Amino acid sequence: MSAIRAPLEMADPTPIFETADGNRRVVVIAMKTQLRGRIRRSVTTLLEQGAEVIILGLKSDKDFTVGLDHQRLTVELLEPSSVYIWLTRRQQCAAANRKRWSGLVKQTWPVQFIAGLTRTTKRVAHKASERMILTVRKSVRRLGTALDRAPVATTTELIDAEDTAKRRRLAPTPDLGGLDSLIEHLKVSQRGRWVSLGLIPVAKLILDFMAAVIQLRRLIRLAAWRQARKVRRIAQGERRVPRRARRSAYRTLRRIRRFAIWARLRLLRTRQRVKRRRTLRRQKWRRRSQERRKNRMFQLRHRVLPFHRITRWVDFWRISRAQAIEHRPDFIVSSDLPGLVGANLAAKTLGVPHAHDCHELYLESTSLLPMERTLLAPIERRYMRRADAIVIVNESIRAEYAARYAVDGTVIRNCAEQGDAQPGQDLYALAGASTDAQLVLYQGGFSVGRGLDVVIDAVAEFPKRAHLVMMGYGPMKPELRELAEVKGVSDRVTFVEAVPPEQLLSTTATATLGLVPYQPVSANNRLALPNKIFEYTTVGLPVVVSNIPELARIADEGAGLTYDPFDPSDLARAVTEILAPGALENAQVLSRAWGRSNTWEIEQRKLIDVWRNALNTPHTRGGDR
Repeated sequence: MSAIRAPLEMADPTPIFETADGNRRVVVIAMKTQLRGRIRRSVTTLLEQGAEVIILGLKSDKDFTVGLDHQRLTVELLEPSSVYIWLTRRQQCAAANRKRWSGLVKQTWPVQFIAGLTRTTKRVAHKASERMILTVRKSVRRLGTALDRAPVATTTELIDAEDTAKRRRLAPTPDLGGLDSLIEHLKVSQRGRWVSLGLIPVAKLILDFMAAVIQLRRLIRLAAWRQARKVRRIAQGERRVPRRARRSAYRTLRRIRRFAIWARLRLLRTRQRVKRRRTLRRQKWRRRSQERRKNRMFQLRHRVLPFHRITRWVDFWRISRAQAIEHRPDFIVSSDLPGLVGANLAAKTLGVPHAHDCHELYLESTSLLPMERTLLAPIERRYMRRADAIVIVNESIRAEYAARYAVDGTVIRNCAEQGDAQPGQDLYALAGASTDAQLVLYQGGFSVGRGLDVVIDAVAEFPKRAHLVMMGYGPMKPELRELAEVKGVSDRVTFVEAVPPEQLLSTTATATLGLVPYQPVSANNRLALPNKIFEYTTVGLPVVVSNIPELARIADEGAGLTYDPFDPSDLARAVTEILAPGALENAQVLSRAWGRSNTWEIEQRKLIDVWRNALNTPHTRGGDR
């Protein structure tokens, strides 16, 4: 449990959120995943001033309060959505529903009855087709044997055979394979079964197909017999024909034999081929529909992805406004642009004061796209002008907001407190460095625009006793590790995890020198005043900071040195100059003196005055203007 200090000694020592009727309720809206830095100090100040605090934060897998616990502190974590998230969830739900309903449909009795009926029909048709195929196979085999092994006949015999064939054209052809008897047998023996199953149309269809096969076989047999007779007569020399006609006769005979073989294979493989084709067709249709559905959802999600952040913020504004109105607070505090709109709408609806805290020049953050800045700028302008009190982190950003939106705010710097609630850890033990080493510390996030690659490049030019400690977390951590190995300084660079906020100052005090290597890659970075410079100076660490306006102003007042944020050699020069024998002790004295004159306790009094003025200003219910 973090310690909450007693109210500060002020001209009016009475806590501003305590009344005769009890504690005033304050809602803090911050779209944060953890309660750290400036927003944590603001919440602690509210608790010290007797407020009942309700924080509306962002749901994540992290510990939101980071150890801060108090009986008057309540945390509600919201989970805003966006169009992109909605489309993704809808796609997942649709896939789950299709899978669930397909399983349920297969278990219903109509589907099971139809499936059983289909299986029975297939089984009966399969047996009939097997018998038919066997008979056709025998007939085709006999036909091939007759064509290949027919005896050579004399002219008289061939003429008699031709006359016999002419006479039998009008008579039924003998059934070589016994198909006629098979049909009659099926009609008699299977009649009761066909009737009991109600499959008379199916049986009729099968019998018609078998009759067509019989007729086809007769035609093939007659044509083959005639062509064979013609070829034999030509071969025996009984009939003289041109060479072209002879070749045509042989070609026709080969075609008839190939046709017979093809017909036999076709009949044998009909069932397997049809089933396989049907299965492949269904699979193709299913894959095509699934791909079409996936492509359609992917295109929709790709189109709305650029608006993911804005639509998510809009949903957070809606949810936070509703939650704030439900708690009926006496005072509302918002943090940065994501918390501004919902807090202002709720305050105007309830007729209570609204104080907005600007931690940075938010729209100039490197994480925002140009399109997002264009859409969000008029929203920030409108709702910042509606706020009752505005707190800004430094003079440069205050001047920028005044020029952009014509708003006037109070500068409350994010200074560090004088002491921690818990003792910290030893950086020498965490880094595994020798006791005579000089620890150069960077603490904070590992992200783009903070000049951390320049720091790694400069380590090779640091003094021999200097050892770099990178304490924090962020997406660039693996990249920085790899860079240290490539540069050959991995033995002089150590990455350690971030420590709890109540142990931060005590842990920082065990270092020798602090780094603030921000690069002016954006307007937000150029005008930034990071917390870490106050944390370094509070415990007496000299600082080496990049040459940007706010940091250079502090360095010029005696807290440290500046360097070119894009030049590793210049950074190594500044570090070497401070760590030189005799210079380090003097730099520590100057840094500690500056830190003691710039503490959170001093800035906190200004913040309480701002809140007191906002509470004393009369307000009316304004609705959702």
